[in-house]
Amino acid sequence: VWNTPLARTFEAIVIAPHVYPIGSSDNRLWDREELRELIIEATLAFRVDPDRIVVTGLSSGSIATQELLRYSKDLVAAGMPGAFQYLYGRSPCQFDDVPVW
Repeated sequence: VWNTPLARTFEAIVIAPHVYPIGSSDNRLWDREELRELIIEATLAFRVDPDRIVVTGLSSGSIATQELLRYSKDLVAAGMPGAFQYLYGRSPCQFDDVPVW
């Protein structure tokens, strides 16, 4: 998969963290500081263009997406929360300074 015309044409890095380890009794939601650190580490380790970082997630992952859009706008270019309820009692329009799909 990595050495294919598709991969060479559309270079991307996909990072898919889990909320908590499978089988764990820990059922906490996302920690926005941990996610922020993850993005910073990936940006440095893989020479990522910060203007091309798009975050997305379904369900609790959309909560993480909204948290990143709200508190780490300096690290992400856009976001696409999916299958979610609005955090903070407002719509995605609350993120008027960052593209949201």
